Amino acid sequence: MKWKVAQKAWYERVVKVRRKEWFEKNGPCVDCGTWEHLELDHVDPKTKISHAVWSWGDRKRTIELAKCKVRCHGCHLEKTKRDLREMDANAPMRIVDPPGMAWCCTGAHFVPIEDFTKNRAKRRGIQTECKYCRSKTRNTGNRNTKLRRASAGEMVDTIRL
Repeated sequence: MKWKVAQKAWYERVVKVRRKEWFEKNGPCVDCGTWEHLELDHVDPKTKISHAVWSWGDRKRTIELAKCKVRCHGCHLEKTKRDLREMDANAPMRIVDPPGMAWCCTGAHFVPIEDFTKNRAKRRGIQTECKYCRSKTRNTGNRNTKLRRASAGEMVDTIRL
């Protein structure tokens, strides 16, 4: 409980002050000129590391804030909607999995969906590695590891060597 009180006091003393000073220095909303409900907006969302920059050190925070502009809440929402529409305009350029196939991230190849190991992952569309790649990565080194441990004097299941 004391930790929460101390953390809240630090937030009030440090983080809120940093945020307030930065917004005062960098002016009103770049679109409409209002001073109410100001927010950080990353000019290029791809370069964003995090939005929680106020607790960072000076150097790291300055680098991240250099990528940002000040926008009010309404203008920030409009810009975000515009950015999402532009991104969706590039949708035909995305690689689409062939029907009944999915991308194996480990082996970098397309595999039939039924060749993925985890059913839950298949249903949610999060295929990471196919059965072949999974068995290849799991079996690599097993025999060598057991032999190494056996030579070091450890008890090893010799039936499976």
